[in-house]
Amino acid sequence: MPVAVRRRSSSSFPNLQLLLLPPRLSRASTISMDPCWAVLDRSVRLVASTGEKTTGGGSVWDIVVDGVDGNAGEEEEPVGLVGWVREGSVRLAPDLAAPPMISTLSLHLPATPLQIAIQLHSVTVMCADKNLLVLFTGPDSFSYASSGHYLIYDADADTLAVAPPINWREVRDIFSHVPAIVRRGQGNNDFVLALVVRSMFTREHWLLLWSPGQDRWGWTQKEAKIPAEVLQYAFFTDVSFAFQGSWACWADLYFGMLTFNVLSDDQLQFVPLPQAYVMEHPPMPRGRPDMHSTIGCVNGVIKFLTMDGYNDCPGDMVQLNCWSLQAPNLGRWMIDDDNRLFMAELWVDKTYLKIPVTPRELPMCPVLSLKEPSMFFFFLSDVDDEDGNFMVKGEYVFSLNMQSRKVQSWSKCPPGRSLEFIPRLIATELCAYPPRMHDQEIDTQKQAKDIVRGNVTRVKREGAEH
Repeated sequence: MPVAVRRRSSSSFPNLQLLLLPPRLSRASTISMDPCWAVLDRSVRLVASTGEKTTGGGSVWDIVVDGVDGNAGEEEEPVGLVGWVREGSVRLAPDLAAPPMISTLSLHLPATPLQIAIQLHSVTVMCADKNLLVLFTGPDSFSYASSGHYLIYDADADTLAVAPPINWREVRDIFSHVPAIVRRGQGNNDFVLALVVRSMFTREHWLLLWSPGQDRWGWTQKEAKIPAEVLQYAFFTDVSFAFQGSWACWADLYFGMLTFNVLSDDQLQFVPLPQAYVMEHPPMPRGRPDMHSTIGCVNGVIKFLTMDGYNDCPGDMVQLNCWSLQAPNLGRWMIDDDNRLFMAELWVDKTYLKIPVTPRELPMCPVLSLKEPSMFFFFLSDVDDEDGNFMVKGEYVFSLNMQSRKVQSWSKCPPGRSLEFIPRLIATELCAYPPRMHDQEIDTQKQAKDIVRGNVTRVKREGAEH
């Protein structure tokens, strides 16, 4: 049963100073500026009730890639993370910053580090759309009691909800446990969470769809006909995203996109990448294509950014190329002639040269700007290799305007930036949706204004009398 829990407001009337505080953007967030979108680290920090930070059992992506799935099944009673969320004792704390700085999330749990390690392998941001984030507690496993669950955070309503449980004894995920979420309208519950699975018994493929506005109690199961080219390929979802409020998209950065229109009864469609980038077989080991390419929606257009020759060419010959797709059902990619750049051009940029990294270092982990089609963000890691021992001297993120061919800005990452050596980043509009105030908070603000107005009137009256 999905339950959305609003955290209790701590607003009270202890003194006038507290009443005069401005409205908060989030009860748990730190906003360094007022960005309309953010570059978010997918790895969620887990914070124990003692205040200690813990990583749980490790990284979700390690389990997904290794194919471990314990099929622990459902609990009869909600325990661990599910129970904590339903009790309202879990707090999600975004620490948001304007790009190119990296934003982070912390999940505050009512448990000790040992209890958290028993419950969770890790928590990871899997996808986002507008004010919504989907978090995953890792593939279902006997080793972690709270594994196999999806959480939905609504920044607009400031709520954390648990999606209905999935019986992993009956179905098996086939696309690396990555769902897609599509916000269809303006209501808090007007979204669809979609996941592609395969029956453990009949080998049929199903689309699992959940929309709390239509069915709060469970997933809708729909037969899915997977396109033949996808079935013949070891499809792996590197990125999922929403498009135009109706399309759910899953992308394999070596192959192409699987798309589904959540507003219709159409079947899944396959859209290959531009021909030069389609690989008949993924490399072994697969590696991380997100280190040198990415895909997503920018201002109503699907963009595919790639660093051609990343693993094959001399560094200065690596070329940044960007492609655009107007709609998934058209399938026609067009190269953006204005968004092409050789690495040799980047390395002589005056602003880039101010970044204190080893010369001619290749950037990685590109992120698309959600608002500006020609703006892209990259991660840089300055690493020393001394006798096989790697030491990170500094980590940086910079923004690049491909149209002007200039680095716009850069920032240094703080120590302990991430739980992973090479981050997994996602663009999100989370910060563009500050939580709406509760009625109590609105009354508090109104009372504060009335008090201030009354005090000002009294002071003016006393001044006039003197």
